Amino acid sequence: PTLCSKDIMRAGELILLGLLKKLIIANYLAQNVVDPIWQVGPQGMWEAWIAMFAYGIQIFCDFSGYSDLAIGFALLLGYRLPQNFSAPYAAKSLAEFWRRWHMTLSRFIRDYIYIPMGGSHHSTVRTASHLILAMMLAGLWHGANWTFVIWGLLHGVLLALTRSTHIGVLATYLSVNLLWILFRAPDLSTAFDYYAAMLTAGNFPNFPLYIYALTILGAFLAMIPPKDSVIYGYDFWKKRPYAHLWLTGLTIWVLFALAPPGVAPFIYFQF
Repeated sequence: PTLCSKDIMRAGELILLGLLKKLIIANYLAQNVVDPIWQVGPQGMWEAWIAMFAYGIQIFCDFSGYSDLAIGFALLLGYRLPQNFSAPYAAKSLAEFWRRWHMTLSRFIRDYIYIPMGGSHHSTVRTASHLILAMMLAGLWHGANWTFVIWGLLHGVLLALTRSTHIGVLATYLSVNLLWILFRAPDLSTAFDYYAAMLTAGNFPNFPLYIYALTILGAFLAMIPPKDSVIYGYDFWKKRPYAHLWLTGLTIWVLFALAPPGVAPFIYFQF
């Protein structure tokens, strides 16, 4: 298919955004906060809570960054891939969160698991059982581990309990992050130890200021709906295509220069 200049610019924006999310935010949080704390276990409440929120940002920036890169490079080849994230941490309910997070998988679960079981066209109890079973299968899709099964089960239970209720952005965000602990833990025992650490006194960790800045930036990106033009205004840059290319190349160079040594593996590559 023929590409127009707007497609090329949009692809460049997506690639830049994906590199920012993965190389900078996800990598720094993984190497400086999440992985070190998970390797030895959180030393008290503050470390546990900070690492939990940092992992929530890491997994978003890691997976949505990969999605942005894939969509951007595909667009350069003339293929239009579907959007996969739409401000998931701005959701006001668990149902809305799953309409915004990993949207392609959520639609697959809805169309090929939830609806064929009967969807919501039955009693409240049967609808709840359909939701719980569908989410348990979604958890099992991530791996044959009880952590994933229970992670899916709890999401299903919360979906059933709040199916037609907006619990608010803060409550939804907190619920999702608390369940990310099960998703990140290698086994149930480690997950329970982590939850216990969240209630145990401990000193406030001395993380560098840029770690908190990157966490806030990642949360901001996870709460802003994607637009057709994320970084550059098309009307301005279409008259200056060479300047746009130079700036894009410079930005990519800066991102690689700022990235920490090594690249943390993409979280979703294991699935």
